[in-house]
Amino acid sequence: MINILKKITNWMSNSSNENNPEKVENIAKTKISTKKTSKLETKQKVLELIEKAENLTPKKMEKDLPNMENHPDVRQAHFYENEIWRIGEEIRVLILEHKGLRKDDSINDRIINFCLNKNSKKGRESFIMLLWYKHNQKYAERLASLIDDKYVYGHIIEGLNKLQIEGYCEKVSKFTNDERKWIKKQANKYVEKYCTQHRI
Repeated sequence: MINILKKITNWMSNSSNENNPEKVENIAKTKISTKKTSKLETKQKVLELIEKAENLTPKKMEKDLPNMENHPDVRQAHFYENEIWRIGEEIRVLILEHKGLRKDDSINDRIINFCLNKNSKKGRESFIMLLWYKHNQKYAERLASLIDDKYVYGHIIEGLNKLQIEGYCEKVSKFTNDERKWIKKQANKYVEKYCTQHRI
């Protein structure tokens, strides 16, 4: 009896769709809306997001907020820092649809220039990570110029490891005893690979 009722319900549902062209059209539209965006459309969206992050960045360096009450060693972030970080992550997800955009110079040039603006503070972390691919070695020198930037130096050191860039032993070695374990680990990883005696 239950099976018969299910069949009748399915038949009525199908008949309802057949006799209701508007409902069928709405279903079709829903399917079409899930279509993957083109590479050009994705690139345009990425460039718009970079511009949004640029517009969120203060014209002048703002004073740091006090540390968190529950985490006295962690500084509170400004709203724009969190929002900029989120935008960088959104860009990463978008580019996953068209990974060839990782090698797009017009995008990467905008990203590196944005990273060099210290007024965005920690918000730049997610943007720096967008350059963590070996084909971006040409940006290494400019990234390394931020190694003394207190807001992003850990991501710069990890980036040098990701990009497999030599030549920054003196700058990186001073962070081998950093109080933050993950930065200490990345600094030591770099030193062990590029700065030990057998490399000379």
